[in-house]
Amino acid sequence: MFDEFLRKAAELRSHGESFAVATVVRFDGPISGKPGDKAIVYPDGRIWGWIGGGCTQPAVIKEALKSMQDGEPRFVRISPPPKPKSEPRIVDYTMACHSGGTLDVYIEPVLPKPQLVIFGRSPVARYLAALGGAMDFSVVALAQGATRDDFPTADIVYSGLELPASGISNAPYVVVSTQGEGDEEALAAAVATQASYVAFVASRKKAEKVLEYLSKQGISAGQSAYSLR
Repeated sequence: MFDEFLRKAAELRSHGESFAVATVVRFDGPISGKPGDKAIVYPDGRIWGWIGGGCTQPAVIKEALKSMQDGEPRFVRISPPPKPKSEPRIVDYTMACHSGGTLDVYIEPVLPKPQLVIFGRSPVARYLAALGGAMDFSVVALAQGATRDDFPTADIVYSGLELPASGISNAPYVVVSTQGEGDEEALAAAVATQASYVAFVASRKKAEKVLEYLSKQGISAGQSAYSLR
């Protein structure tokens, strides 16, 4: 079971999916969950594995979903009434069944790496790709004629400026450092990613010209946050 759990968790991580791991760490009295029992909780509330029956799962799922939202682990205690004296950093829930037992569950979120998408193969782009990898970003590099030799530490390298239908997260950080090799095309593609942040490496004069061109094409600078350099 443990090997199967590890395979399932590794598969989800390899696909860049969010999930939470719930582990039973303590029990007291008659209860079905035992120390070492584990479960994976998905963002839609589904659960895979075992951390006890229907009396414990709702509380675990609720806190697991919160942990995936704020990125913080949880220590959950599910116990029969009366409600125990609260302790720091322990979230208390009342046991809904009549088993009479107490269960302590540690919940840890597993979130995908933030994604850094880099357009161009200029010296700035190459250095940023290496820096992004060192800072634990998932790095995607795109440039005309780019090869793995250009970006040896990047997770994915595309030879061209066209973004793939898959492989890009919902809100990546994007840097355009094409420096004359498809500036307008790359910046238009960057805005289309729905990125949480877009930076364009260029002189202010050049940046203004490129943004003016994009504006004439119906692409507004207001669609994203720009950092002009």
